[in-house]
Amino acid sequence: MDLPPPSEEEPNFYDLPDGHSEAENSESDSDFDPEMDQDAESESDVEEEELPMGPSFLRLNTERLRAKLGGDVCGRVKTVLEAMDGAGLNLPIFLDAVSWGDAECIRDAKVRAARTSLMLSEELPGILRRWWKPPRISNSNKKRPQGGQVVMEAFARDVTLATIERELRLLGPLLRSPKGHDIDEDELTGVKLKALIKQIEETAPHLWALMRDIASSPAQRKINTFKSPTKVILAAVAILFYSRSHHNNRLQKLFAIYFKFRGLSAKGFDTLHALGLTMSNKWTGLAVGRISKSAMDAVVALIAEFPHLLSYDNATLSFRVFSQRVDRQPEFGHGAAASVYINRVAKCQIGT
Repeated sequence: MDLPPPSEEEPNFYDLPDGHSEAENSESDSDFDPEMDQDAESESDVEEEELPMGPSFLRLNTERLRAKLGGDVCGRVKTVLEAMDGAGLNLPIFLDAVSWGDAECIRDAKVRAARTSLMLSEELPGILRRWWKPPRISNSNKKRPQGGQVVMEAFARDVTLATIERELRLLGPLLRSPKGHDIDEDELTGVKLKALIKQIEETAPHLWALMRDIASSPAQRKINTFKSPTKVILAAVAILFYSRSHHNNRLQKLFAIYFKFRGLSAKGFDTLHALGLTMSNKWTGLAVGRISKSAMDAVVALIAEFPHLLSYDNATLSFRVFSQRVDRQPEFGHGAAASVYINRVAKCQIGT
């Protein structure tokens, strides 16, 4: 079927000079391989299409052609299919060649124009949706045609996993605590959950949207105007990242220190660690020891520099065990607790 000839006011998009191209690259054209590994490409490797015309022109051209079809769409489609039969083509071969499946078709200006028109058309989402779930034939008792549901769902799964995997790599630094400074005061107190949630949402929008749709239904999002699943999603993302690598433990370390000073037992730590929510009880004990030593070193340094006041009193601590044995019995520990008050201003006044 021949396309209607263009008028002077309406240029024919499909007859473009060879100088126009979509993402032209001489090296990629000469080294074309239809079986290349698409997953190996990063987001920065994908070039933008160099469009000879804007998307608005493409859609206007499609609307113009659709308006001229009239009611005999099927007849024109049959004419095209008969022409394809005469050329030794069928629909799978034709679509494969147009869709970057043939090196010559990639370079040809007319094929490029037609392909770009389809990729930027408003009809493409509807085409894909009908391929996945064809409409039921009216006035028919037969089941809905299966269409390409199996293939489309498998493809959607692969695309989703590839997209999520790319975003997971970008999220890694946000959920990884700095090596050697994981228990510093600035690091532990500098974590702002609202800011972290915003960073994750901006860095991994597809992952966040997927988790949001899983965490709440459309009805819930409409009714619960004050309740938000953002903190639940944050905890879930942190657990999943910790499952992928124990280096992704920024929130786990924060929760471990918090629960330790809230009096969580060793059994509680074992349970939360198994769920991926906190670090292990052993790590937490060692971390608290490092925090205590760091704080004591800071106090000693301040005592040597500023005037200070020391107050202390006796203290009794109860040690509990969960499996009593001969060498593991509940007991009370006795000691002394002290507080040091540093007068940082006194030295400055003395110096003046």
